[in-house]
Amino acid sequence: MTGTNFTDNISGLSGQVRYMVRALDLEVTPSGTYQNLSQGRFTTMNVSGPVLDCQGVPGGSAVPGTACNDGDAGTVNDAWTVDCQCVGDPLDCNGVPNGPAMPGTSCDDGDPDTGNDTWNGACVCVGLPLDCAGVPGGGALPGTACDDGNASTGNDSWTVSCQCIGEPIDCAGVPNGQALPGTPCDDGDSSTGNDVYGADCTCAGSVIDCLGVPGGSAVVDDCGVCNGTNDCLSGTVTTCLRVAMSPDGDVEEAENGNMYATTGALDLVFDSEPSPWRGEQTTGLWFQGVEVPQGAVVVSAYLQFTARSSNNVQPCQLEVGLQESGNAPAIGWAPFGLSGRPLVGTVGWQPPTWSQIDDAGPDQRSPQLAGLVQQVVSRSDWQSNNAMLFVVSGTG
Repeated sequence: MTGTNFTDNISGLSGQVRYMVRALDLEVTPSGTYQNLSQGRFTTMNVSGPVLDCQGVPGGSAVPGTACNDGDAGTVNDAWTVDCQCVGDPLDCNGVPNGPAMPGTSCDDGDPDTGNDTWNGACVCVGLPLDCAGVPGGGALPGTACDDGNASTGNDSWTVSCQCIGEPIDCAGVPNGQALPGTPCDDGDSSTGNDVYGADCTCAGSVIDCLGVPGGSAVVDDCGVCNGTNDCLSGTVTTCLRVAMSPDGDVEEAENGNMYATTGALDLVFDSEPSPWRGEQTTGLWFQGVEVPQGAVVVSAYLQFTARSSNNVQPCQLEVGLQESGNAPAIGWAPFGLSGRPLVGTVGWQPPTWSQIDDAGPDQRSPQLAGLVQQVVSRSDWQSNNAMLFVVSGTG
């Protein structure tokens, strides 16, 4: 082009059109190379003619706002937008255009055993199963751990019916174990046998008698013979005395030394008051009129008690002593009037549990005290019908 005019094909164009005119440098064929493009000039012109619709048809009907088909079966009311996109309204899970029931929103699946129901991507209303604690999607499922609130059970878990149930803990502390009341055990005491768990899960056995029979009645007689008949005592004399009544023959000395005449049951030896302020006491037993000749041979001697309570403080470790005197004076009220007296010796005593009130058998009997009594009646100042004082101390 060497002039200032040119023609162009403007078919399909309408409205304001922008042109750029660029210079050519001595090129005479269409295949030449453009140069000096920066020297081009821009201009605009108005072109009158039919407008292209959204489908590129001049003057066509596919204009913004008119119906179209976006090809998506999940939408309705498809229409051309202002930028010529065919867009429809999405159907919600209830089939309502632009409705609220969209995937991820809440719904009701009609199942009382689920919660937090929502529409999924396939528009199916699905809830989370309620666990045994009523929590949707929770972890409290049958077979998982729980707490039934019962301290006597263990390994608690939810059942298929959502009951929290544990296994009974046996006497050895094992859930669902075999150590149940009435079953064998070992109480660790070699002097008992046939040990079994009691209703309170205490392992206890029956005392083995001198014949080796648990719970047997055979005892060693005064002659030292198991299950004997005291044959050695032919021609001997037996005397049995109660503690003196006046003055008081049974007195308790508190830890602080104060003396208390007993008006009720005697303590051996821990104070049985509701507030045991006397502590571990020393107990005195004064016997008047002991009819044993001076120099007699003492074959057997013991203290016999009767249980007045089933309350026991274990372990019970006692010492039974006898005052070193040919005629022991009455106890009196002087502080430390028992623990201050000299003794010929002591004998250890570990009495078993006294579980039955009014029992007065071997369990309530002291060990053999013949050796202590022999020392007293052998004294030169001892006479028949003199007094003896036994002292019991220790713990329990």
